[in-house]
Amino acid sequence: MKKKTFILTTTLIFFSFALKSYAFIPESEKLICFMLEKTDTCSSYFSAEYGTILHFAEKKPVETDIELYYSCSGDFRADTGLKSGSLYMETLSGKSLTVSGDELISEEISGYFYFKDILWLDDCKNLAELLEKRGCLLSSVRLDRKDGKIFYVIGEIDKDKKKDQAELYVDKESFLPYFYNVSKNGKLYSFRYLDWLKSGSLRYPGIIEIYSDGVITRRIETESFNSSFEPGSENFFSVDKNLKIYKTDESDIDENYEEKFDSIDKIFQ
Repeated sequence: MKKKTFILTTTLIFFSFALKSYAFIPESEKLICFMLEKTDTCSSYFSAEYGTILHFAEKKPVETDIELYYSCSGDFRADTGLKSGSLYMETLSGKSLTVSGDELISEEISGYFYFKDILWLDDCKNLAELLEKRGCLLSSVRLDRKDGKIFYVIGEIDKDKKKDQAELYVDKESFLPYFYNVSKNGKLYSFRYLDWLKSGSLRYPGIIEIYSDGVITRRIETESFNSSFEPGSENFFSVDKNLKIYKTDESDIDENYEEKFDSIDKIFQ
């Protein structure tokens, strides 16, 4: 009888500890704050210069130069294929531009740069609001397993629903972001963050994998980044100022829009 009681008690204690260890799931905003504490927050700007982006869309992968610049208040700039002069800019307010050579291609936000959502903001509330804007259901936080590890997942993607959706995988142990899915207009953009680097107290992924509808299309590699970057001019992050440079009275980015959108895919997908 005593043996049975001991076994029962031990079993109950085991399951009690197991349930406690898995039952605690932080609220999304607290989880986002934990994550930002681990990546740290920059004082103003940082950059990932002299990087490369490997294009997998072609039969033979093509490597291109890429330089990424972040303003932690919510401005982003990417100079891709420096020799051909491809430029993408975006602000937290939703303004953007895409330039190829000297031609303004689009003022639409490119889904291929959603990876910066998780990296460029220094405030938990701002990041939570941006995730919600992408369609992330902040009230939904769960534990899930991916690539052999356990993650907290904010939001969820329901493939049967065509509305905008997003979900973010945060490592349960390190609280670093690992995987980010954004479903926009029926297209799924996914990003994996790997090999985290450190500059001062700031951390940044040395590898960012970019997926389109589950297929890897790009891989950005950065060997180092600059946590004390300063822009060379006040117009460096200004979408409005750069629009005045590239947009003329003759510009009509809506004309032949599908053809121009194909160009965006070729540059940034």
